[in-house]
This record gives sequence, C-alpha cells and structure tokens, in this order.
Amino acid sequence: MSKEGIRASFIPTNELDKFEKEGQSLVCAVNYLTVKPGTEKEFDEKTKELCQITYTMKGFLGSKIFRVASISYGGSMLLGAYKDLDVKPTKYVMVTYWKNKEAHEEFHKEPAIIDGFKSLMPYLARMPYEEICEIVR
Repeated sequence: MSKEGIRASFIPTNELDKFEKEGQSLVCAVNYLTVKPGTEKEFDEKTKELCQITYTMKGFLGSKIFRVASISYGGSMLLGAYKDLDVKPTKYVMVTYWKNKEAHEEFHKEPAIIDGFKSLMPYLARMPYEEICEIVR
C-alpha cells in the first residue's frame, strides 16, 4: 500500500467515530478460512499460487495472510490459563486491499481466480466467508 502512497495504521474500534471515510474509494477484503488438520502444507502451497495470480489483478494494492496462532481470552473474561492452547482446526485470515469495490468484484469474476479458489476447497474444513471493509481516515 505504501507504494501507492497510502498510509495505513491501526484504529481502535472505539475511536472509529472520530474518523471520516477516505475521499477515494479504498476497500479491504477480509477472508476467514478454516483448514482441515494435516492439510496445512498443501493449503499453504495452493494459497501462494492464488496470491501470485492476485498480484497481477487490476486495482490490487496488497495483501497479507495470517495463520491464527492462539486464542486470547482476556477480553472475554473467561477464567483459566490458555497460554499454550492450539487452534484446531487451523484458521487463517487473508486480507487484500483494493483501489475500489468494483476492482475487487471484477477480481472474483476472473476464471483464473475462480479456479484458484476452487483449488483451495479440498483443504477447507468449513465454508470460507469474506467481509468487505471500507478504509477510513
């Protein structure tokens, strides 16, 4: 995103009302994926292939994939020690940034992208879902 002249920073949820929507249309697509145990390596390889295709798409600004490492119970007020809790099945969060919502929607219509997402399906334990977020300043 910095290559496109876009500065990004974390905004606490309780401070969102202090910000305005960005003047230009800028969106973030957040995908939540749950992978079958034992297929993480294959999933990672297929995801890298999909990312290589995504880099060439019109309106694409950047992306990051996160593997969920543990669970925080601090905010939930649950009691107990959860220091070494493994998340199973393995969960991933895939974040992509787009110049506008239209570019993101066109991305999903590309045959190579459709095939790329289909190639991930054998490794998924649950149906993935995506949220579209507006970037605020």
